[in-house]
Amino acid sequence: MGSYILALDQGTTSSRAIIFDKDQSILGAAQKEFAQIYPEEGWVEHDPMEIFSSQFAVMAEVIAKSNVPIEEIKAAMEGMLSPEIKEEVTATVEVREVFKITKVGTVAGCMVKEVATNYECGISLKNYQDIKIGDIIEGYEEKEVKKTL
Repeated sequence: MGSYILALDQGTTSSRAIIFDKDQSILGAAQKEFAQIYPEEGWVEHDPMEIFSSQFAVMAEVIAKSNVPIEEIKAAMEGMLSPEIKEEVTATVEVREVFKITKVGTVAGCMVKEVATNYECGISLKNYQDIKIGDIIEGYEEKEVKKTL
């Protein structure tokens, strides 16, 4: 797989895309102007959907012009996407009793519900003193899920 950079430039009056190879040589470039809206003297506005569509159009045009395999561009673009953060519940406990302990605070006597045989545990949550009998506390793990195009 080659090394390519697809650069997108958003200017005030146009969108531009350029593809570079690993030696920083330009393989292709495209530019598209979009409407300037003048609601008052000295003001200028733009339609965000027109900006988006112009960026998409120049990206598609420069990929076609450069003959770079689309899968190589897609892989590079997916690598730039922020992953989605998913929460996966790892434990659920039910508060069965609440104890007020000096110098410790509130401690919840709990029953762990995720296992074949119930286990008892004690939980103290820092800066949270409003634990009540019947509350359900979930433990979770945050997992990154790679986004794709």
